[in-house]
Amino acid sequence: MIVVGSGAAGLLAAYRAASRGHDVVLVTKADLPESNTRYAQGGVAAVTSPDDSIESHVADTLVAGAGLCDVEAVRLLCTEGPDRVRDLLALGLELDRVDGPGSPLARGREAAHSAHRVLHSHGDSTGLSLEIALIDAVRSVPLEVHEHTFLRDLVVAETELPGSSSTVRALGARTVDELPGSRVEAPAGAVSSASTSSTPTGRRRRCGPTPSCSPRAAPGSSSRTPRTPT
Repeated sequence: MIVVGSGAAGLLAAYRAASRGHDVVLVTKADLPESNTRYAQGGVAAVTSPDDSIESHVADTLVAGAGLCDVEAVRLLCTEGPDRVRDLLALGLELDRVDGPGSPLARGREAAHSAHRVLHSHGDSTGLSLEIALIDAVRSVPLEVHEHTFLRDLVVAETELPGSSSTVRALGARTVDELPGSRVEAPAGAVSSASTSSTPTGRRRRCGPTPSCSPRAAPGSSSRTPRTPT
């Protein structure tokens, strides 16, 4: 499986696939911790208390959307939000609490929300805390990381599936390292296989339970590290 990008979506997809036994190659165009996720300062809106409801969250979102929302998408996001927050907490995301560890989550009321349901981490460092938690999760499973590597194109083929017309299927991806002449080709197995060629840069590595894939230490890449929330 090839995952392109090391923001929240890419890291979580890579972690879940690798934790279920699939071979995963994670490709990112900068250092592993560098993504838009780490700069997100807003909170996470989800129903996490008995004095709130999914229906209220859905209604508030639709009002704020002023007719531009996909109703089913809104309902899905609001319904699954609480479980996804619990998943992130289990992966180590630190959310602000009312009175320290073990106390209830600190819930803010913002924008068009009619209830206190917006969660933050270390004030305005929610995105950074999320990125750190997900990179730690990625470190805990065996997968391969290619930093400073750009997606060049997808390798596709037209195939026919039973009971349907022909469709285009992705067979793999071609990528280019930021150093001239460095390339990686990764065939994409549908569920369980991925492999890469060696690269001359030393940026390819297995990511496992070692400090090498931490947001605070990325060998073979730049020395920039995210600030630790305080």
